[in-house]
Amino acid sequence: MRCKAIFLSGIVLLFARESVSKVLFLVPDTAFDQPPRSVSLVGNFNSWNSESNKLQHVLDSWTTELDLNDGRYYYKFYLVSADGSTHWMLDPTHPYLADNGQGGANNVVDVQNGEFVAPRQGMEHFIFFRPEVKGVDLAGDFNDWRLGQFPLYDDPSGGSGQWHCWVELRRPLTYKFVADGIWHPDYGQRGPGTSVPDGFGEINSYRAAADPDPPESAAISDIVMAGNAALLDRIKAYEQEGDYSRAITLARQVAAENERLRGAADPIRQAALSEEARIHKRWAKFDRAAAALRTLAALDDDTSATRTAVWELSAYYTFIAGAPAETRRITEQALARMPHGTEYVKLAARHLEAAYTERDFEQVTIEADHWLELLPPPEGREPAYACQITEILLFKANAQRRLGQLPEARATSEDLIAMHPYPNSQNVAKAREIIEAIADVVK
Repeated sequence: MRCKAIFLSGIVLLFARESVSKVLFLVPDTAFDQPPRSVSLVGNFNSWNSESNKLQHVLDSWTTELDLNDGRYYYKFYLVSADGSTHWMLDPTHPYLADNGQGGANNVVDVQNGEFVAPRQGMEHFIFFRPEVKGVDLAGDFNDWRLGQFPLYDDPSGGSGQWHCWVELRRPLTYKFVADGIWHPDYGQRGPGTSVPDGFGEINSYRAAADPDPPESAAISDIVMAGNAALLDRIKAYEQEGDYSRAITLARQVAAENERLRGAADPIRQAALSEEARIHKRWAKFDRAAAALRTLAALDDDTSATRTAVWELSAYYTFIAGAPAETRRITEQALARMPHGTEYVKLAARHLEAAYTERDFEQVTIEADHWLELLPPPEGREPAYACQITEILLFKANAQRRLGQLPEARATSEDLIAMHPYPNSQNVAKAREIIEAIADVVK
């Protein structure tokens, strides 16, 4: 059948005829601060060519029409302003978004069986209620906590205070909402496994992978193929299919059998332990993930990038499982064996996070000064390194504030803001909050 759809900047009306959907995209003049010179519809249906589908201005709206086959489509509007400047604009009333791979977002639409449908597969729905704010952003580990990429949309009726959006994401994910510059957890997410500590006495919201059915009781017969890397492929296949119980059962069997036949340091056993930890993390069972990684980290004295990542993850999962003292012990052992670099700085920040959680503020400042003096400056290094150095500065500033060292806390916060490569990051926002909080005391 043919389907004609009118897409009123997010509203779809359907008229049935044969197998292609004819879609009319329409954006009202009220969506623009200033009348544009031209508006183009750009997406994966026209190879992102801003000349292919220009909208026409008719009465009080900009419109264009095109044919779409079944599938998922990504798009955006490309504007030329009256002064000749150009910029991109999301569809202002279609709250379905996806990462565009360049630090921004595109809108998402689906066509199925010749009909427009609201995208649902692979999409996460986020809702935040705050009637008095002017704007809300979503930020998390999936976009390095950047602001401005995934805006939430206010209710189109106006004044409701309910902000929401759908984003194409894969769990597990950690996130927060940012309303008028203030960071908030997802107050609608409650219960075990829905939050993790942020290291500063507050929480980040967390969405784990779906909990599967209980493991099957039957043993997997080919576990006797000890050392066969095909077993690891099977573990990953189970995980990709969402059969996490079967995946973790096989991972444990592989690890145990290979240790018995080949010794503790067998590569297949190490890979199986890594898979077990990863699946536990998807379940938000952080204590079990940490236990698997601690076993893996203790197998040899390797200081490769892989081993470094194992130490960092082990410390992280131990911390969010509620064991800061054990986290400090793990990080102390690991830091003594690691080369100085981005992963070293990340683990040092984790160590300070655990010390801060135990309210050992003086030790936080002492160790932060030690690492800041020891580590190379961030100039000329990758942005990730500078970001991790600012983690150390943030723990130091918070500890100084707790100790009543307010001028020092302000100076540290200012150093953080000047150093961070991303001015809209969560760490910069927290540093500014420190400066504002002590502004009346420190002139």
